[in-house]
Amino acid sequence: LICSCPTASKHTRPPLFHRHMGKDDVTGPSDSLTLDKTDSAAVPATTATATAEEPPLSSAAAAPPAAVSDDHVPEDRPDREVDHDAVDVEAASLPRKKKVKFFDRLRGKSSAGSDSSSSSSSSSSTSSSSSTSSSTSSSTKRRRGKGRKTAFHIQTREQILEEFNANAERGLTAAEVAARLEKYGRNEFKGSGGLNPWKILLGHVSNSLTVVLAIALILSAIAQEVIEVVVIAVIIIFNVSVGFFQEYRSEKTMDALKKMSSPKATVIRDGQKEVIDTGLVVPGDLVEIQEGDQVPADLRIIQATNLEIDEAMLTGESVPAIKTSEPRETLAEPLGDRVNMAYKNTIVTKGLGLCIVVGTGMDTEVGGIAELLAESSSKSEKTDLQRRLDKMGYVLFAFAVILGLVVLAVDKFRFTEGSLLYAISVGVAIIPEGLVAVMTVTMALGVRRMAGKNAIVRKLAALEALGSVTNICSDKTGTLTMGKMTTVNIWTPPQNTYTVSGAGIVPEGTISQDNVPVEPNNLPPALNMLLMSASLNNHSSLTFKEDGASWVSTGDPTEVALNVVARKIGIVKTDLEANARLEGELLFDATIKRMSVIYRLDEKSPLLQYVPRDGLLMLCKGAPERIVTACSFAMTNDGVIPMNDFMRSATADANASLASNGLRVLGLAWRSIPAFNEEMPRDSLETEMTLIGLVGIQDPPRQESADAVAECQKAGIHVHMLTGDHDTTARAIAVSVGILPKEDLRSSRSVLKHSGGFRPDAHLRPNHHHPMPLSKSQAHDWHVMTSHQLSKLTDEDLDGLSQLPLVVARCSPENKVQLVDAHHRRHHTVAMTGDGVNDAPSIRRADIGIAMGVGGSDVAKQAAHIVLMDDNFATIVVAVREGRRIFENIRKFAVHLMCCNLSQIIVLLVALAFRSADGVSIFPMSPLQILWLNLLTGSPPALALGVEEASKDIMTTPPRPKSEGLFTRLLLSDIFFFGTLKGVIVLCTWILMLYGVGNGTSDLHGECNEDGPIENKPQCELVYRARSVVFATFTLLILLLGYECRRLSKPLVMSNPFNNKYLNYATIFCVALAIPTIYIPWINDEVFRQTIIGWEWGIVVGAVVVYFVLCEIYKFIKYKKKVDLKYRNMKITELREVKIKPKKNKKGQQAQTQATVQPEQPTDVIPTSTTAVPPPTDVIPLPGPTTLTAPGPSTQDNDEPLPVL
Repeated sequence: LICSCPTASKHTRPPLFHRHMGKDDVTGPSDSLTLDKTDSAAVPATTATATAEEPPLSSAAAAPPAAVSDDHVPEDRPDREVDHDAVDVEAASLPRKKKVKFFDRLRGKSSAGSDSSSSSSSSSSTSSSSSTSSSTSSSTKRRRGKGRKTAFHIQTREQILEEFNANAERGLTAAEVAARLEKYGRNEFKGSGGLNPWKILLGHVSNSLTVVLAIALILSAIAQEVIEVVVIAVIIIFNVSVGFFQEYRSEKTMDALKKMSSPKATVIRDGQKEVIDTGLVVPGDLVEIQEGDQVPADLRIIQATNLEIDEAMLTGESVPAIKTSEPRETLAEPLGDRVNMAYKNTIVTKGLGLCIVVGTGMDTEVGGIAELLAESSSKSEKTDLQRRLDKMGYVLFAFAVILGLVVLAVDKFRFTEGSLLYAISVGVAIIPEGLVAVMTVTMALGVRRMAGKNAIVRKLAALEALGSVTNICSDKTGTLTMGKMTTVNIWTPPQNTYTVSGAGIVPEGTISQDNVPVEPNNLPPALNMLLMSASLNNHSSLTFKEDGASWVSTGDPTEVALNVVARKIGIVKTDLEANARLEGELLFDATIKRMSVIYRLDEKSPLLQYVPRDGLLMLCKGAPERIVTACSFAMTNDGVIPMNDFMRSATADANASLASNGLRVLGLAWRSIPAFNEEMPRDSLETEMTLIGLVGIQDPPRQESADAVAECQKAGIHVHMLTGDHDTTARAIAVSVGILPKEDLRSSRSVLKHSGGFRPDAHLRPNHHHPMPLSKSQAHDWHVMTSHQLSKLTDEDLDGLSQLPLVVARCSPENKVQLVDAHHRRHHTVAMTGDGVNDAPSIRRADIGIAMGVGGSDVAKQAAHIVLMDDNFATIVVAVREGRRIFENIRKFAVHLMCCNLSQIIVLLVALAFRSADGVSIFPMSPLQILWLNLLTGSPPALALGVEEASKDIMTTPPRPKSEGLFTRLLLSDIFFFGTLKGVIVLCTWILMLYGVGNGTSDLHGECNEDGPIENKPQCELVYRARSVVFATFTLLILLLGYECRRLSKPLVMSNPFNNKYLNYATIFCVALAIPTIYIPWINDEVFRQTIIGWEWGIVVGAVVVYFVLCEIYKFIKYKKKVDLKYRNMKITELREVKIKPKKNKKGQQAQTQATVQPEQPTDVIPTSTTAVPPPTDVIPLPGPTTLTAPGPSTQDNDEPLPVL
C-alpha cells in the first residue's frame, strides 16, 4: 500500500514507478509470507493487506485494490504519492535530455499537463493535485486528428461513444470506416511499411576504401588506361554489391517476420462481426478482445468480464493488469493505473472485453515511443572496426598520395604517361582492394550461420562488436528460463513433499515422493484431491495441435501450470466437469488474494470419495497466508484433522522452504456449503475451510542456460540478470544457472527460514523486512540489488563499487539504462537484451542490443542489432562465439592482405632505382598485375581464412579490450615481418633476373612500361620475363602465406595444414588462374606486359622454400614464448593449489601456516524444522474407503534439498 503524503512536493516519483515503489519500499516477498509495513491504526483493517511482490496468482498485483471489479470503484480514493526520500534518484539516473524526454513519454509525464493540473487544483486538495501534476501523461496533450483530447480514462461510456460518434450495438458503417481510414491512415507505425534501399546503398558507397578506389579509377581514366579503369570499376561494384544485398536481405527478413506475426482484430461493423487485419482498424471501431488476443490499438474498455491484460512490454509489470469499464477519477494517472484502457500490442490473458478504438498507429502510446526512437536513431551508428577501417582508408590514401608524389619527384615532375602510370601503380599497390569485399563476405557468411542458429543479425558490424563483449545483461523470463510457469513441488499435510518432473506446458513427467514415482491409479488421497482441485478451480486451457504437433496453452500462466501438473497424472478438467456442474464463482480479489469456484457434484464424481455427498463443494486457491487463516481443518492421507498450532507451524515451515527455492507458492483448500447465491457475503463462504496443501511454481531455467553461463564465465564475460521478479526468485534462478554462487542462496534461505514464516495474525502485523537502500560500503559485498536499492545509488556510488550487481530484481527500464551507462564508464562492452517497448532505450544505448523474436515487441526489434528467434540465452553465447571467430578470422586475412600490399610497395619503391638509359624507372609489375594479385590471387585465400573454424581456446580467452583495434602491436609485427620478408625475396628475384641473367640496367628501356606485343619490343624480353618471375613468385608466396596465417603463433609443421578445404580449393583455383596469364599469347604481353618463362620456375621455387623456412622459424620463436608463458602460469596455479603442510617449530609445536587457497568445502545444510507434528488425535475419516499407511518424512532430490518437514 502507498499512503498519501499530506505535503506536496516538486519531487514526485514518475508514474511508471508508483507500483514498483509500492512493492519495493513497503512489501516483502509473498513467497516468504511477510506482510506489508502498514500501520493498522492509520489504515482500515480491510485494506491493511499483504501486497505481494510476486502474488500467488499472476493477477494479484496487476491493478490497485480499488480496481478489482466493475462494481468495486471507491468514490474517495486519494491520489497516491510516495516517500520523497526514495525518489531523488530519477534525476540522477536520467542525465541526458533525450533520455528524460523518452521516459517522460513512456511514464506518462508532461510538463504541460503538470502546469494545467497544478493551476486547476484547489487549496483543499494540495496533495492530490501535486501528485496529479507530476504524473500527467504526455498523451493528454498529444494531438489526435484535429486537436481531440485524449483523457479517455476519465470519460464515461456515453462520453466516449459521443466523442467518436460510435454505436455500441452496431459499430461503424462501411462509409464511416472508409472516411476514417482516409483521415487517420492505416494502423501502422511510420517507417514500418518497408526499408529504404537507397539509404543502405549510400552507406556502402561512402566507405573510405571505396572512395580511395574511386579516386584511383579517375586517375586511371585520366591516364587512358582502359583495362585498369574497367578492373577497378568491377572491384568497386563488387564490394558495394556484396554489402548492400546482405544488409538488404537482413532487413527484408525482419519485414517478413513482422508480416508473419501480424495479428488480426475482431470488430463489429454494420452490426456484424468481422475479423480484419489490425492495419485496417480505425478510431471509433467497436472491437471485441478475448483471451489470447493481441490488442490491435489503444482501446477504451466499455464492457469487461473477468478481463486481464499483460502490459509488461509497456509498464514493466510482471503480472497481468485487472481491467474494468468504470471511468477513473484522476486525470493524471500513470498508464499502469488506467485500468479501463487497453494499449496496442499488449496481450489479453483472461476474460472478455468490448472496447472502442481511441488511437491507432503513431497516435498510440507505443507509437509515441517508436517515434522518439526513430528520432534518436537518425544519426549514423558505426562500430569501432568500421571507424578504424574508415580511418585506415584515409591514411592509406594519404600514403598513396605521398608515394605518388615521390614517384613523380623521381621523374622530376615531368608528368609523362610512364611516370603517371607508375604513380598509379604505387597508389593501387598500397590499397587492399579485397579487404572490404572479403570482410563483407565473411560477415555475410557469419550472418547466415547465425541465422541457422536462431539469431538474425540486422547489422553486419554487430558481429565484430560481439567479439569484444565483456558483460551480458540478460532478461530472466523466457531467456534464461523457459518462459513457462511450471509446478515443481507439492506439499500436503502433515509432512508429505512431492517433486514434479518435466518443464513447460507439455503434460509429460512424473510426481515422485522420496525419488519414487507415485502411481496415477493409486494416488494418496490428499494429493489426488489437490490435483483435482487444481484442475477444476482453473480457467486456463491446454490443447494439442495435431497440425503442428505441439501443445498450446491460453490463460493465466499460473493456472496453466496447475492444469499441466494435473494432466501429467491424467486428471483432465473436462472429464471432471462431466460429473460436476459449476454453480458459481468468487472472482479473484487483490485485497484478500483468493478465488473460489462452487460445484454441484453428481453421484459419479470422483471427488465424493473425499468430501460429503450433500451440499455444494467450494474449491479455493490463493496466497498461502490467506488460505491458512481461513482454514479450520487440514486434509491428510488418513483423514481430516483440526488446524491446530502445530499444523500451522508445519505449513509455515513448508511454505518457507518452498519460497527459499524461489518458488511462487499457492495454497489450496475446500469446503462443503449447503447452498450458494451471489448475494451471500464472501466472508461467510470462505471460512472454516479444509487445507489440502501447497503448490510451488516457478519458471524453470532452460537446460542449456547453466552451460551457457559457465561458458561465458570461462571466456571472461560477466553475466548480469535483470528481472522484474522479486529478489528471492531472482536469486534462486541466478544460483541455479550459475550467475551467483550457492552461498548467496543459502544466505537467502537462512533469512527466510528465521523470519518466522507467517502467523495466524500475519495480516495485522507490520513487515520488518523492509528492503533498505544500500550504503556505499555495503554495496561492495552485494551481488543482488533491487530496483529501489540500485536507484538510490548515484553515478559516483556505482563507479565506486568493486563490481556492478550481477542480479537486479524488480528491474525497471531506467535501471537498465543506468547499468548500461555505468558499464560504459568502466569501458565495458555491453550486450543488453529486452523484449518490451520500455526496453528499447537500453537496447539502443548498449553496444549490442538484442531483442526477443518470439515475445519481443516490434519497437524493441527495430532498436536491436540482433534478434533472437528462440529467445534463448544460449543463442547469445553462440553469437558471441561466432563474433569472436569472425574477428579472429578478420585479423588473419587482414594480415594476409596487408602483407601483400606492403611487399608490393617495397618492390615498387626500391625498383625506382632501376632506370633506363633515358631516365625512366621501369616498374617490376604492371598496374594490372598488381590488381590481379590484390584481388584475384589475394582475395580467395582471404575468403577461405574468413570461414576458418574457431580455435579450441576461443571461449577460454578474455574479451579483447574495447580500445584494442584490428591491428595490435603483435599483429603489426607479423605484418611487418611477413610483408617485408616477402617483398625482399621478390625483389631479389627481380634483381637476379636483371643482373644474374641479363646485363643489368643496360637491358632496361622506357618502352617496356608501355603496352604492346613483345614482337614489336624484342629489347624488352628480359624485362617481361623478369615480370613473369616476379608475378609467379608473388602468386605462390601469397598462397603460402594463406596457410601460414591460419595459426599466426603456431608453426605450420605442428598442425594439419590442409584441413581447411576452402583454402585448398582457393590455392588450386588461383594457380590455375595465374598460369594462363603467363602462357596465353596477347594476354601475357599486351594485357599483363609479361611473357613465357621456363627454367625460371627454379628461381620461383627457391624463393618459396626460403620464405617458408624463415616464416616457420619466426613462428616457432613466437610459439615457444607463448608456451613458456602458459607453463609459468600453470605452475603458479599449481603452487597456489598445493596445501601447505604445517611445520613444527623448535619446541615441537605446530606453527601457524598460511591458509590454503583451496576453497572451503561448503556445508550445504539447510536449517530444518525441529517442530514435531503430533500424531493426529482428532482424525475425521475420509468418506471413501482407504487402506493407507501413516505418512513418513520426505525429501526432494535436488542439489539443494528441501528441509524435512
